[in-house]
Amino acid sequence: MAELKKFNTKHEIHIKLCLTLAKHGFKFLGTWDLGVVEGFCQECGHLIRYEQNFVDVQTKDEYILGSICMFKIYILSHWRGQISESDLENKHLQRAGKWLWIIHRDGYLNKMDEMLPQPKDYDNNFKKLADDLKVIVLKIRAEIKREIEEEKRKEKSRKLLKEEVEYKKEHEQDILRWIDSHNININKCNDWERNFLETIYKIEIKGLILSEKQNNKFNMIKNEKGIQQVVEINQNFGSIVIVNEVSKKVDYSELNEWEKEFMESITQQVDAGRVLSQKQMEKLDKIDEKLSNIKEIEDYSDYIGKGVKSWLINDLSGIWMSGTVKSVKKETDAAILCNVMVEDGSELILEEVWIPKSQLIDEVNL
Repeated sequence: MAELKKFNTKHEIHIKLCLTLAKHGFKFLGTWDLGVVEGFCQECGHLIRYEQNFVDVQTKDEYILGSICMFKIYILSHWRGQISESDLENKHLQRAGKWLWIIHRDGYLNKMDEMLPQPKDYDNNFKKLADDLKVIVLKIRAEIKREIEEEKRKEKSRKLLKEEVEYKKEHEQDILRWIDSHNININKCNDWERNFLETIYKIEIKGLILSEKQNNKFNMIKNEKGIQQVVEINQNFGSIVIVNEVSKKVDYSELNEWEKEFMESITQQVDAGRVLSQKQMEKLDKIDEKLSNIKEIEDYSDYIGKGVKSWLINDLSGIWMSGTVKSVKKETDAAILCNVMVEDGSELILEEVWIPKSQLIDEVNL
């Protein structure tokens, strides 16, 4: 009793506080945990640990209630006229008020007010009323949980899609160069294969190792979607020959930085099976002369008058006739750069074409 008097000096007991708040309107401010039982309910005078704080909307006064009494406010607010004041002490009705408070707290009261069970329909069976309200709350919570999970899933998908779009935009050219370096024609790939190639690219730049399944699929795409290059023999063979010849001159000290980078670039292109352009070939010739310092004069008389097989002349000119070597400009271990006259009576001359030595014959078969 001494403790009750001590709290009476700090708090005033309002026997009709819950009824007053229900009439005036109220706002729930929150719960404060005191840690020990040392608080005071201003409705009933009981000692409490958890203070439920409310404000009177009309007077702006703030009050502290215990957990049991706080539910009376919600019961009186929504069921006044259906219950008596003595019913407020019924534990089952107070339990019903607890579920009603949860619906109110979560913002669902106004949306489903007409759907809520009413005490007048239960003939004072407040236990059944509380049980039915509990079922409603649990259904609402399950629905809320599903909505939250669905929103999280959508947000995660949106985030991943945004990151994927930004990554593709930032690395698009790098990905295309990487695909091209594997001699894959991206235009032949479907959407799944394109996404798969991007995945393999990410794995490789991270320094990770492909699984056996990924490696097999990657090799299958390279084989099926590879670029089939159809090139003229004199262009392709000539690219390889001249690059090899210049590369033998390992002293690049006389080349400037641009020329050194140029040599490195075209070597990679030839290794990848690409054909050098006429402009690149001309630049190679100049670099070759620069490295050679003094142009050597060679005797190519052994090749003058040699025949060239008809299939090669057909590939070079579209004419199915044999040819004859008229002059030679350059020689390598495997081929000669020469002028060839087509033996069709028109005196057609094919200028500066690379002819593999294996395709030269001693006699021309007209």
